Amino acid sequence: MKNTWLKQKSRWISVAGIFVGLSGFSSATFAAAPINPECLPGTTQGNVLAASCPIGHGLWGSKQPQKLDSQYWIQCGMLKNKPSSYVFEQINKKVSAKAWVKKEPAGYRCLIGPYQHYQNAKTDQVTLRSDNSFRGAIIREVLMNENNIAIVAGTETAAKSAPIKKVPKAPKVEKKVFTADLDIKQILTAEDVEIRRSATIDNKSYAIPFLLDNNDSFYMENEIAWSRATFDASSLACDHLSMRLITVEEWQTLRQSGVMEQEKWPQHLPYWGEKKQAMFSNGTTRKLNDSSLLNVICVKS
Repeated sequence: MKNTWLKQKSRWISVAGIFVGLSGFSSATFAAAPINPECLPGTTQGNVLAASCPIGHGLWGSKQPQKLDSQYWIQCGMLKNKPSSYVFEQINKKVSAKAWVKKEPAGYRCLIGPYQHYQNAKTDQVTLRSDNSFRGAIIREVLMNENNIAIVAGTETAAKSAPIKKVPKAPKVEKKVFTADLDIKQILTAEDVEIRRSATIDNKSYAIPFLLDNNDSFYMENEIAWSRATFDASSLACDHLSMRLITVEEWQTLRQSGVMEQEKWPQHLPYWGEKKQAMFSNGTTRKLNDSSLLNVICVKS
């Protein structure tokens, strides 16, 4: 994806303020998983994971682990600067695994782990999310092969060594007005993009994309994370899926269909549409500053 997605503000306004609400947390003692040698930092790097460290993919919303023998990380946020040793100490007091950061182009990704068992990671995630500063904390799954080596997505060796069995999804319930029958395989062109909602209305496909690794720019609604983006980033996202931004007429059709209410599509923020028009849930539209962070919706005729 384009770097435009990464040029967003950090979700952590101040490092010191994050830990004000943490004093009431309680922690349990769990056995952490042995850390992959690829993750081990150099002698002068302290709590910084190596760039080659595999951290898997995020388990967003109700998404469940794909394998029982995976390893897990908790992603606790993105920071512009490397945190102080005090920050690491405070996190380590409240969770059962070690806190790390991984240097990336957008800054430092905060990670806790690795965990040997999903439930242990889930317990610590719940603890973190009880503080508003960590409402967006997610679990990441690292798939492991039969030799207990992390599977790196996209490699031929990984595919042969440990084929992944996908958990079947529950069938969609047909609606009178629309059917959520968007062909995900047809428009999904990268593993780091997920379609959170989709529907077909009047022979047009509507979809809400979510960039899985754009974790510093999202918000929570209906207990699900949704991407927020500038106008340019939204256009790039739709173009990446061979789709485009929604028109005013298509927005009115979507609103009148009742899809958004029936399927609990996000409505707290407006969506970017063509010609830098912001589409509001009450049906109105107006131009906004193209740097505003709004919901993303794409259409394909």
